[in-house]
Amino acid sequence: MSTADKILKLTKQLFPSGRAFKLAKNSIFEKTMKALGLSEARAYDFALSTLDRILPDNDNFTADDATLWERRLNITIQPAGLNLEERKIRIDRKYAFPGTAIYRQNYRFMQDELQKFGFNVYVHENRFPDGGGFVYVDVIADAELQHSDTVEHGTQSEMGSNTLDLIANSADPDEDFDLGADPDNQKCIFFIGGETYPDTAKLDINQLEDFRKLVLLLKPAATVGVLLLEYVAGGNLLAVSGDNLVSIDAENMVSVEKF
Repeated sequence: MSTADKILKLTKQLFPSGRAFKLAKNSIFEKTMKALGLSEARAYDFALSTLDRILPDNDNFTADDATLWERRLNITIQPAGLNLEERKIRIDRKYAFPGTAIYRQNYRFMQDELQKFGFNVYVHENRFPDGGGFVYVDVIADAELQHSDTVEHGTQSEMGSNTLDLIANSADPDEDFDLGADPDNQKCIFFIGGETYPDTAKLDINQLEDFRKLVLLLKPAATVGVLLLEYVAGGNLLAVSGDNLVSIDAENMVSVEKF
């Protein structure tokens, strides 16, 4: 029995038992009560679903509810390539942040939050065991800069490396930041990549903005993240025009003549 039918049944019980108040089947009186019952049923169901719409922890939390929360929490609205369950995870993490964790700026906390947000990445301090002590990776020296012997550099020239993908102060992927040549600067660096340094991890290019914003939220302000990531694109491959039908798999690109 639907909520509207239950309300109509209760309504009939509230009327006096006299003949004048009988709700004859298909009468105008009964139709009026049904119409009123439908509006009351909608109000009841709406009130009952309040908690379902507030928290993304149930099956009644819809895509429209997710869109509302993404707007309220300043999360990318309807992000491409993510299904409803993945969107619910992101909403839940933003809704609960920072929680009760004490060591919120530790690299392991950052790694845990990134993974709970759906990013399959690992965080590594720039501090690696070396015998009885530790060694820091000089990311500037390892950037593999190559200069032609025909190039002349002035004494006030400063050259950076385009091979470093950094997160320092901005969610902009083209952020311009100078690490400087001071060896002590290497201690403020951490790496985000695969499970073992210097392995890379894969990141959907559509999620890059959300990823950078989350890293900025989690990391200590004085630190700089070096991204060891491979950016991949998801979605559909569409044939629009041209003379060839192109098929792409994990290893090959095959061109087939149009038929």
